[in-house]
Amino acid sequence: MAAPQSCPAEPSWLDSAELRRHDRYRVAAAQDRFLRSHCFVRAVLSSYLEEIRPSEWRFRIEDRGRPEIAPGLGETYRGIADLRFNLSHTESLFALIVTSTIDCGVDVEKTTRSTDLLGVGRRSFAPPEFETFQKLLGAARRRRFFEYWTLKESYIKAIGSGLSTPLRDFWFDLSSDPPTVSFASHHDDNPTQWHFGLVRPTPCHQLAWSVRSGRVPGSKQAKVRWWPDREIVSVPDCRLPP
Repeated sequence: MAAPQSCPAEPSWLDSAELRRHDRYRVAAAQDRFLRSHCFVRAVLSSYLEEIRPSEWRFRIEDRGRPEIAPGLGETYRGIADLRFNLSHTESLFALIVTSTIDCGVDVEKTTRSTDLLGVGRRSFAPPEFETFQKLLGAARRRRFFEYWTLKESYIKAIGSGLSTPLRDFWFDLSSDPPTVSFASHHDDNPTQWHFGLVRPTPCHQLAWSVRSGRVPGSKQAKVRWWPDREIVSVPDCRLPP
């Protein structure tokens, strides 16, 4: 995780496709967020493979929009083909998950943004989730909304399907730690292959990650840390919407 202001802003690091996407933004703040988030990805990947400079990374976009490391680099650098990653960002926080070979997804949301919690929950949550969610009130309802939402987003990002997978086709049980998932009968996936995590990196952000793995990640396989390795001293505005 990183605060945008802690990330480098180096246009020379981006490839031509990224620069075109950057230039499509008409608002300076959005351009800056795109630049810093993509430089963040490159800097973190280079921390895993130091022989590759941030500007040397090349990516390809899969059919449904998920970025992956371009296969050509794997012919030059050993181990690069095994890296998988996924990026999520808000205006005030970036989150990146990096794994070796396994599917992964991450989502981070600002929990103080104005949202029709019940309306979105009714449309997006499976019946077991919504039944639990609607019984909660106040801060507990808001917290549960973003726990469910970030878990769902991280899962569909991990499988690379985007919103083509209906959010009501799978549901999470938060009574256990870590969370577990169940799938509708027509959804072709195995819940025992998945592991999930929930983190509140600041008082007003919720983060969730999903990984497909045959083993439960231990301390050596799953780490959540700030980047760079220092505390973030500025906490975003955490006031709840009226």
